Amino acid sequence: MNSLHHKTFNLALTERPAIFSTKDVEISRRFDYWIEMLDITYVRLESLRSNRDDFYGSIKRIPFGHVDLSIVQSTSPLVRRTASLAKQSHEECLLVHCAHTGRAQVQQQGRLAELAPGDITTYLSTEPYDLKFQGWFDTRVIKIPANTIKPYVRNLEDLTATTISGSSLEGTMLRSMVSNLCNGRTSECNPTDSLLTDALIQVVRAALQSLSMTQGRATSNLNSYYTSRAKAYIVKNLRSETLGVDEVASALGISSRHLSRVFDADHLSVANYILTERLEACGRELARLSSANKNIGSLAFSWGFINTSHFCKVFKAHFGATPTEWHRAQGRNRAKPTQY
Repeated sequence: MNSLHHKTFNLALTERPAIFSTKDVEISRRFDYWIEMLDITYVRLESLRSNRDDFYGSIKRIPFGHVDLSIVQSTSPLVRRTASLAKQSHEECLLVHCAHTGRAQVQQQGRLAELAPGDITTYLSTEPYDLKFQGWFDTRVIKIPANTIKPYVRNLEDLTATTISGSSLEGTMLRSMVSNLCNGRTSECNPTDSLLTDALIQVVRAALQSLSMTQGRATSNLNSYYTSRAKAYIVKNLRSETLGVDEVASALGISSRHLSRVFDADHLSVANYILTERLEACGRELARLSSANKNIGSLAFSWGFINTSHFCKVFKAHFGATPTEWHRAQGRNRAKPTQY
């Protein structure tokens, strides 16, 4: 890290406002510097590399106790939190995005928020997200520990990447408060910071609670959509040894955490659904096989099981009989065995 980076790094970690930008950085190094500053201020991110000589990015960080405010300006068209970066996160933060100048799109968990100047949305640091901008943008971002919001807002994960209109009562209050706090702080912390922080968090909670009341049906429909797609993918790929929550979530374009929450809403788990479907498929195949072609190990392996003894155990728990007993009982019910 050169002296300029070192100086900026130290400023970013202080308890007073800090401003840093790519203006004084060599053109060839501006992009890497920008990524580093995003990492320091928010979470680890990727950005679309710009080959333009006029690439610019600046962040003014304004700490208020355990809440960070920042003013971000840039020409970068895309900022991304990938699934691999999200998995590395040790701290869950809620980021509140208040669009000031320029239009933006925020995508997370399959939802897309279209933001005009004045609109607001949120996204969680522990889930992948995309921020797309149309040319020059200027925005205000609030970084809040998620544990100060989650106990008060039901299904917070289902509300991210949803637009809070800047013209709504909650949106107007939040924009006004953020603007005043960003413009008013010029020195280090003062005794009223904790009160201001609490007030800001209360307004964010109110905005999300209001959003929750209007989003309930849409969220339920979206969950049903993901559940049906996931089940269809699972049935189609039952024989795959790699089939699991990560593979299914990737196929649907959502995170593993979100897929698990979607199934939890139906009192299911992805793993149990896969296991049940595999056992049912094995049961049907055993019922069709002749005694001469019955090979329990081969059958289990062909449906994604990798251990015969484990297969026999879970099969008996599910059907109340071992695979051999089940095959024998089904044979007695067949008028004529089907040859494979």
